[in-house]
Amino acid sequence: MVVNSESLSLALPTDKKGKLTALCQRLLKRKSPPLRDVATLLGHFAWAISAVPYSQAIADIKWWVKALLKSKGCTFASNPDLTIYADASRLGWGFHCDGTSGRGPWTSADLRRHINELELLAALYAVQSMTKNSRGLSILLYLDNTTAVAYINRGGGTHSKHLCELARLLFDWCEDRNLFIRAIHLPGVQNTQADEQSRILVDSSDWRLSTPVFNHIMNIWPAEVDLFSCAWNAQLHRFNSKLPQPGAMACNAFAISWANFIGYAFPPFCLVSRCISKMQKEKADLVLDNSTFSQSINLSDGRVTPAAIEQAPYHAIRLEAIKQRLRKGGFSEGVIELLVAANRPSTTAAYQSAWTTWSSWCLRRGAQFNLSQPRKSQRTGALRSISLRRFTNPLTCPVTCMENYIDRTACLTESQNRSYLWLSLRKPHKPVGASTLGRWIKLYLKEANVDPYFTAHSIRGAAASHAALAGVPIDTILRTADWSRESTFNRFYRRDIIAPSVAEAFFQT
Repeated sequence: MVVNSESLSLALPTDKKGKLTALCQRLLKRKSPPLRDVATLLGHFAWAISAVPYSQAIADIKWWVKALLKSKGCTFASNPDLTIYADASRLGWGFHCDGTSGRGPWTSADLRRHINELELLAALYAVQSMTKNSRGLSILLYLDNTTAVAYINRGGGTHSKHLCELARLLFDWCEDRNLFIRAIHLPGVQNTQADEQSRILVDSSDWRLSTPVFNHIMNIWPAEVDLFSCAWNAQLHRFNSKLPQPGAMACNAFAISWANFIGYAFPPFCLVSRCISKMQKEKADLVLDNSTFSQSINLSDGRVTPAAIEQAPYHAIRLEAIKQRLRKGGFSEGVIELLVAANRPSTTAAYQSAWTTWSSWCLRRGAQFNLSQPRKSQRTGALRSISLRRFTNPLTCPVTCMENYIDRTACLTESQNRSYLWLSLRKPHKPVGASTLGRWIKLYLKEANVDPYFTAHSIRGAAASHAALAGVPIDTILRTADWSRESTFNRFYRRDIIAPSVAEAFFQT
């Protein structure tokens, strides 16, 4: 053996490579080689395994001939490029690597496997999730199963055919990418992060459309990438996942451009409006699936077809749209009421919020703002959303103003600040805080001739009071501000007459 202390590698001498290659070729030419020659070749393989990468998992003579010609030896890296912690349970598999975590459930076929096989399969999925586009890396894998560790370090074994096949899949993956892998046993009590990932139940939003319906849609609108999917429910060969997954093209569909392919999106209902915004911004072609909406929409340019607006009745309440669809399907009123009553109020409220977002965009009603957390007076139900209609005059239209603001600040927004709307006017244009927003609001209240008594915190009352002074009906004010009684407005928010303070009365006299 040739030991290189500088590169920390172990290689076969040139003459040994030639002799072993000749022995392999001589054996391949014979149809029925003697057992003694086969045993001799296996002995040479056992001696050369330590210096030929990936050889411990392969006994194919033709592979050995090719490997000996191009082999430069095995490298023993002291500091690995990737350190992966992987684990498996009966619920699923999980891993943790440099702050990144991933997980997934088992298929019905996997659940029939032995736990040792699941541990090795978890290691395979973890490596595939983290190294799809990697080349020439050294990987250190921590597992809490000694059998899986042995099969990885030895490239297989003789006790289990299934474990040997899984080890072969792992080494094939590493060989194609020139990855060097080594496994170390870590007690289960210390492998906490990977263990936690493997025991997380499946996300309730991980659904997919039935295959026959999906194939019918693809026959009409072919797509190339499944944008919201994962390894176990992907409808297309190319897909994006929420977390690192084996075979995923990328993680987080919103972090990549949709302009270079035709995407298929069946997102959670709460992400429908965000998908539409990204599609319009990038002018992308998208097949957007929302099973509760039945009319045809031209998604390539983000406009609703005139026929859809003229022919389709608009249902502001989601349950009314569902009832209408069931009536068209021939269901009786009794059956329809029974099906609708099966939904819990909290579920109905959550879906209604997403329905409002979707229908608002379809009818081009303007802009919609969704709260990210409940208000202080809210205990249950869906988060509130506020819709602004588009005005005819663009000079006074708040939607047009907001669109112009977003376009002009797009070049100032860094990747970590993309979720923030309001940015500072000064470099480096970081997101502003509550005090800055409060100062801006007071400035614009003053320019709008609103009494300076009002502050940014009382803008809700200021706007409502100004509307009441302008003659807006009280019912409209209550409905817009979400007040149930007029007494609430009069007692806590209405500021039509402001009594002067003692100091103001003194100096005025």
